[in-house]
Amino acid sequence: MEKRSAPHKYSYKARAEQCFRSVLFASLASTDGTSVWNSPLWLVKDEEWNLYFRSKPGRTHMKNIEKNSRVAVAIYDSKQIDSIAGLQISGNAEVLLDPKEIDSAMKYYHPDEYDLTSRIYTDENAEYNLVKITPDHIYIFDQEAFGDKRVEIPLAELTK
Repeated sequence: MEKRSAPHKYSYKARAEQCFRSVLFASLASTDGTSVWNSPLWLVKDEEWNLYFRSKPGRTHMKNIEKNSRVAVAIYDSKQIDSIAGLQISGNAEVLLDPKEIDSAMKYYHPDEYDLTSRIYTDENAEYNLVKITPDHIYIFDQEAFGDKRVEIPLAELTK
């Protein structure tokens, strides 16, 4: 594919939002420092582009996050054919334990089921944990705008 430069008025925020909304599941890569694991997850985000997912304690990616908080996320619609666009995100993952943080994140995670309380995530026998990923790098791969080159999006561009 021919290398192109971005249009003068390319909106990183609008295109990133479009990529994020284009899929139901994203791919999370985690490691325990020895082996690597990849998991499909349903993710949501807040206005600062912090990502959230819930998962059962004891899953491989959850064990990995306990040992190594560094994760990577790939968001691509696998049905794209002519021109590929998606996001690659790296950051730190943490299991949320503070009920106030969990309640705050729940408005993004399941606004229609907000009656779920933080207790299901903080109880000693919790069925699920709620995880927050704080990104440190977000890249966009947009063949139509940049050819076969990924471009880092300044986080400030996404939150303004």
